[in-house]
Amino acid sequence: MSVHHWGTGFLVAILLGCQAPSSEAHRKQPTESSIKIAAVDSTRPTLLVVPESLESGRRGQQEDSPFLDVDHGLRLDALIAEALENHPGLLAARARRESAEERAQRAGYLPDPRFTYGYFAERIETRTGPQRHRFGLSQTIPWFGTLSADSEVALAEAGIQRAELEATRQGVIRDVTQAYFDYGLLAQDIRVSEETFGWLQTLEPVVRLRIRTGGSQQDLLRLQLEIGQVENEHVSLRRQRHVRSARLLALLGRHENDLLPFPAAFEASRLDPTSTEHSLDRNPDIAALREHVRTAERRFDRANLSGYPDLTLGVEYIETGAAINPGVRGSGDDPILLTLGVTLPLWRGRYRAERRAARASVRASRASLEQRTQEVGVALADVLYRIDDAWRQIELHRGTLLPRARQSVEVALSDYRTGRSTLLEIIDSERSLLTLEHALWRSIAAHEHARADLEALIGEGGLR
Repeated sequence: MSVHHWGTGFLVAILLGCQAPSSEAHRKQPTESSIKIAAVDSTRPTLLVVPESLESGRRGQQEDSPFLDVDHGLRLDALIAEALENHPGLLAARARRESAEERAQRAGYLPDPRFTYGYFAERIETRTGPQRHRFGLSQTIPWFGTLSADSEVALAEAGIQRAELEATRQGVIRDVTQAYFDYGLLAQDIRVSEETFGWLQTLEPVVRLRIRTGGSQQDLLRLQLEIGQVENEHVSLRRQRHVRSARLLALLGRHENDLLPFPAAFEASRLDPTSTEHSLDRNPDIAALREHVRTAERRFDRANLSGYPDLTLGVEYIETGAAINPGVRGSGDDPILLTLGVTLPLWRGRYRAERRAARASVRASRASLEQRTQEVGVALADVLYRIDDAWRQIELHRGTLLPRARQSVEVALSDYRTGRSTLLEIIDSERSLLTLEHALWRSIAAHEHARADLEALIGEGGLR
C-alpha cells in the first residue's frame, strides 16, 4: 500500500480519536454512510466528513489506472528483440555489411577477357590469299600479387562493415534500454502524482471540518493551492507520455502512433562486482577502428604494387581465302597470331603520391584507434562510477532516508493530534517523503542508464 493511502487512513483515525476514546471495533468499522457523527463530549459534537464519493472515485481511478495491468506491460527483452529486427539504422547497417561482403566475393578475380572482331572492308591480297575476317581474344593479367592485395582490401572493408553493424546493434540496445527506463520513470511520476492528488483531496473535508470547529481558514487555502500545484504537475506528466512513447516506437521501427503501455517492471539489478574487471577488446567502436587500421594497411600494400605494369596476353585468328594463283604453297591457310601487351607506368609521381596518401591513412587510422581507446577507458571509469554511485543512492534511500521520512510523517500526524503541529507541517513532511521517493526512482533509472552504457562499451548489450 502506498504511503499516501495509509497516511490518509492514519490521519482520519487520529481525528476520530482526538477527543473521543473510540473502541478498536469502532475504528475498524467500515464506512456505511457519507457522514458520520462521533460524540466528542456532552457539549460539542464533531462532524467527521468521509464522503463515499471520494472512496468510489479513488476505486474508479485505480480501475482506469495503467499500472494495475502489469502482466500486459512492456517487457525490456521483447522490446530489444523487436528493435533488433526492425530498427531502420540496423537494417541499413545490415545492408551495408551484405554489400561489402559481396564486393569481397568478387575481388581477386581476373578482369574479363576481351574479344575483338575485324572485318576487312577492302580485302588485303596476300600471296596465300585474301584476308577477310579477323578474330582476337586477349586477357589482362595484373602484376603478381595485385589480385590478392585487392582481395585483402575488400575483405578488410567487409570487416569494417561487420564491426560497424555490431556497434550499431549495441547502440540500439542501449537506446532502447534507456528509453524503457525513462518511460518507466515517467510512469512512476504519474502514479505518484495521482496518489498525491487523491490523498490531498481526502484531506479537504477534514480541513473544512476543523474550520467549523475553530480551525484556521489558511489551512484550507494552503491545501487548495497544493492540490492545484499537484494537478498542474500531473497534467504536464501525462502530456509527456506521448513523447516518451513515440521515442520508443521510433526505436522499434514502428510507424503507427499508438500509445504504448507502461513498463511491467521498474527495478534496478545489482551489477556483479567481478564483472567490473572488463577488457575493452570487445568494444564495438574499438573493434571497428581496428578494422579501419587493417584496411588502411592493406590499401598501403596495394599502393606499393600500383607502379608495376599489367600484362595482356592474346591470340588473333585471321580468316584467309584461297590464293588467286593455283598451286601456291599455303594457299588459304589461316594465320594465328600470339600477342603480348604491357602497360607502361611512366608517370611515377602519381604512384609516389598514392603511396604517400596510403601511408598517411595508416597513421591517421592508428591515431584514431589510440584516441578512441583512451576515450573508452575514461568512459568506462566514468560509467563504473555512475553505476556505483547510483546503487549507493538506491541503498541509502531504501535503507535510511525513506524509513526516516515515513517516520517523520508519522511524528507530524501524532503532533497534529496533540495540537503541536499544523496541517502545513503534515503536507511538508509528505512532500519530503515524495521527493525522496522520486529520488529513489531517479536513482534506479540512472543506474540502468549507466549499466546500459557499460554494456554498450564492453559489447555485452542484451546479455543480461
